[in-house]
Amino acid sequence: MEIIDRKENPLLNRVEIEFRWNHEGTATPSRAEMLNGIASLEPGSNRELIVIKDVKTRFGMGSTTGLGLV
Repeated sequence: MEIIDRKENPLLNRVEIEFRWNHEGTATPSRAEMLNGIASLEPGSNRELIVIKDVKTRFGMGSTTGLGLV
């Protein structure tokens, strides 16, 4: 998992993380795997307060993009 963009949103007191997950030759990662990935990338985050949005996997591609709100 790699971070494409990270934005601080002080008005809503959260961090918005746009990510890309490369999974060549394997299945699309589950939301639980993405949740664990974002929690490991953002130290001090509470797993129960992370929201995964806009998950997209293009047909035939081994890459998934999405947005995580911490």
